[in-house]
Amino acid sequence: MSGLSSCGNVRPGSSDSIIYPGGIYHPDCTALPESISHPASVSHTGGSVLPVSSVLPDCTALPDGTIHPGSLRLTSRAAKLAGITPGMKLLDVGCGTGASLEFLSRKYGALPFGIDSSHDMIRLARSRFTAAGMITVSASESASTSASILASASESASTSASILASASITASSSALASENTVSLTVCGADALPFPDAFFDAVICECTLSIFADAGDIYLEMFRVLKQNGMFISSDICETGRVEELQTSLDKSGFDLFRFEDHRSALVTYIAELNCFQTGWRPPSSMKNVTYYLAICKRR
Repeated sequence: MSGLSSCGNVRPGSSDSIIYPGGIYHPDCTALPESISHPASVSHTGGSVLPVSSVLPDCTALPDGTIHPGSLRLTSRAAKLAGITPGMKLLDVGCGTGASLEFLSRKYGALPFGIDSSHDMIRLARSRFTAAGMITVSASESASTSASILASASESASTSASILASASITASSSALASENTVSLTVCGADALPFPDAFFDAVICECTLSIFADAGDIYLEMFRVLKQNGMFISSDICETGRVEELQTSLDKSGFDLFRFEDHRSALVTYIAELNCFQTGWRPPSSMKNVTYYLAICKRR
């Protein structure tokens, strides 16, 4: 599959649109201005911009708590397109403060699992879910403890101990998939502490672009997904590398059935964050940059 799908225009002022100095973003709107201005201040219809935490001095969250283009508007669209339903085990790779994960759990009934390489982000995510009345656990800590107990109790050969440890990881991970419980773990995306074919869906929002080569990450997503499981990715990409990205997904074992251009989400994000106060300026031309949404199915 090649190229970017266009979703048409949305009437300005509609209930789902966000008005900002550079234009309007709606999950079904892909209009992108050739350039954007640099206003001294930015206002939007959603309320004031909220800082994430003092641990992230250069990072600001949108009013819904997200820190990725499209915010929960695009997250919701992705969930609908991927067919997320109650009871599905869903992993958020690079979950950040847990805003998307909490939303997908609350609105779509997904059983939430999140990983992030940042201890500070996982701490913020745990605070979010605790405030929502959910029990937070760590998949890696739970699996490691169970595996250690079984390994020490076994007096069999090392091979048998290894089998028992592997079985305990699967069992402990499965035990986490229950209502009112969220698994939040500090780890990298290239070595997930979950068994093979464990998840019904995996979502990565503005995460893959930080890796020099996302190919290895795709393979790890493939490993933890069940057959026909859904892989959702939204991220920044150079328009000239879109086909390369799609080819990499195909080689990693994913069938791509939806690929959308949401460049206007990126423009809106820049405006909504009021990032101009940090001294950073976006490029005057946005023609060579896109923010895509990809919905894939694991073979």
